[in-house]
Amino acid sequence: MEQNNKVLLLAGLIVLVAIVSFNFNGITGKAVSDISVEVEEASLVFHRDIDGRMANYEAPSKFVTVNINTNGELIDRQIDLYKIGNNGKDNKVGTASSKMSCSTSRCQGQFTHRLRIDQAVAEVQQKDSEDYFVRVYQDKTRQSFNSNTFKIVVLHDR
Repeated sequence: MEQNNKVLLLAGLIVLVAIVSFNFNGITGKAVSDISVEVEEASLVFHRDIDGRMANYEAPSKFVTVNINTNGELIDRQIDLYKIGNNGKDNKVGTASSKMSCSTSRCQGQFTHRLRIDQAVAEVQQKDSEDYFVRVYQDKTRQSFNSNTFKIVVLHDR
């Protein structure tokens, strides 16, 4: 009789472990790692004329195209532009933030968004080139997801 109780207890323990194992993501919450953020442009080149003004010829638009796939996750509508810092600290570019157009305050699915980079182009005029990336945030945890880097270059026409 005691042998039967041990077998029954062991079988119940195995079933309990199996249930928890197969439902582990539901119990603990799944790690968010499936959100992809990609900037289409690898670099944007602007020209500055002899007087230091931005020349109108061959100027790309002052936007970058951001492709986002949330892969079923909810993300915040906010998109921020960051400059890669020399000291290892990334710096948010002040006014280069915008909100994606979603039906609610959170977004889910695949989106293409055009982000204005005017302020970044103005900053680069002082240094010739800088590297940037775009950041989005998971809705509940605020975990950040960064895009690939892209370069803004300002050439001095002589």
